[in-house]
Amino acid sequence: MRNDTVVRGQIERAAFFVAIVVTGLGFNDAANAYTYDFGDDTTLDANLTTTYTVGIRTEKPSDKVVHSELDPATGMPKTANYDDPDQNFRRGDLMTNAASAFLETNFRHGDFGIKASGSFYYDQVYHENNANSSPET
Repeated sequence: MRNDTVVRGQIERAAFFVAIVVTGLGFNDAANAYTYDFGDDTTLDANLTTTYTVGIRTEKPSDKVVHSELDPATGMPKTANYDDPDQNFRRGDLMTNAASAFLETNFRHGDFGIKASGSFYYDQVYHENNANSSPET
């Protein structure tokens, strides 16, 4: 049985490699615009923008944030409410692995028109376990 840390490291390195290749090929930010002319003064414009983002933590968690002095009233570290970024990710961990899309459409017929838009966002990192070993915070 393989160690989870080793497997996670291999997955993160593979994701990083894929991100570098995709970015190098120019697929990191794409916009497409189309206009369809249906005749009789009727058109449909559609714009689609897609993005892919990957972020990897490059530094160790800050000891000043993670191990701050205790609050005498609660017995908890004074930074307990804002230390999650430092607690959740270790050096080399993926902090974001996200894809997003934004679609905007404009339908026009003569002097009448309808505009509609929608967006999609998904970040795989936040659907997995993280490195936080402090459940109290």
